[in-house]
Amino acid sequence: MPKSIIRLLIIMIILLTSANANRHEDIENELINVKIELEKIKLIQQYENRDSKIKDVEKSIEDLESRLNKTAIDTKSVEQEFEKYTEIIKRQDARIGDLNASINNDITLYTSMIAILFIIISIGSYEVSSNENKKILKAWLDEKADEVFKPKVDEYLQRLEDESNSVLKEIEKEANKLNHAHKKKIIELDLISKTISQEKKEEINSVVEELGDDEEKYSFNDWHSKFLQKYFEPDLEKALVYLEKALELATDEIDIGKLLYAKGVTLGSMGESEKEIIEYDKLIDRFSQSENENLLEQVASALVNKIETFLIKDKNIADDLELAKKLFINSKDKMVKFLMLEILDNAQRINQDEVVDNWSEEYSDITLGNFGFSELDEWNKSIEDEEIKLRVKKYIDEFKKKLP
Repeated sequence: MPKSIIRLLIIMIILLTSANANRHEDIENELINVKIELEKIKLIQQYENRDSKIKDVEKSIEDLESRLNKTAIDTKSVEQEFEKYTEIIKRQDARIGDLNASINNDITLYTSMIAILFIIISIGSYEVSSNENKKILKAWLDEKADEVFKPKVDEYLQRLEDESNSVLKEIEKEANKLNHAHKKKIIELDLISKTISQEKKEEINSVVEELGDDEEKYSFNDWHSKFLQKYFEPDLEKALVYLEKALELATDEIDIGKLLYAKGVTLGSMGESEKEIIEYDKLIDRFSQSENENLLEQVASALVNKIETFLIKDKNIADDLELAKKLFINSKDKMVKFLMLEILDNAQRINQDEVVDNWSEEYSDITLGNFGFSELDEWNKSIEDEEIKLRVKKYIDEFKKKLP
């Protein structure tokens, strides 16, 4: 029941109760007045028709009392009705609160019931038409399945193949890295000494034997291994051929730098000093501005060999010495060699005893590493002026003390 109607009933009940209460009070006043009148009549002893009057008044009293009692009954009834409706209103309010609190649950419940009903209807429809559906599905599979699913299957298989190839490439790449790392040990061989241990020779020969005869499949490392094998046999002409093939396949700048250096050394060993210098210059020009330490090591080695060659050939070394000092002035392990060659060049003209002493003191904690003196020894022997020859030899012997 709407609250507005309930409130209207309450107002009507209140008004009715108020009216009955006023009516009851009027009857009581009237009754009192009649009783007073009766007493007055009783006091009048000679009142005409006294008995008749008394009866009329008593009847009025009975009537009033009856009306009073009825009014009282009506009032109590109204009060009872009022209490009943009040209780109904309380219950109604509580019910409305419960309805408001549960309305969302009811909506959810009705939605779920609708969904369940839909599923039940669907299942029922499926049960009814399952045989027909099977026929339709079989016909569709026979006619359209290959057309619809085959492209998807082919796409999936292609993706699977691509991913497999990618994984295989990664495995092959890692295998090549390991192989490259193994063969890098051979690439790091020092070519200045011109000789290697028998153990190292056997390692190189073992690598070359595993290559097979199909040169079309040879990699950079394969050709470089063959170069090293021939270089240390020595078979320098074949070594140079294999080195060129390795250089054609080289893509890494560090490998290119090492090959240019190795080519210069090989040409120098073949007596091709002019071609040797050309290779050193290629290396120096290409990588002297590099920030890569490995490449700068190759540049330093090329400069040392070029300056030594110019010294032996009696050519001007000033420009190359200036470049070397510019690039490596803060590198004692490199400057020790450049200053040694500068001392030997100046020793052909003036005494360098004090300079050598200063050199020995400044680089007391530095060695000459793998520097080879064989070519300088041969050059020293070729000097015609005996004084200069002895002076240079003294300094060379002093420098040899810095070998490890």
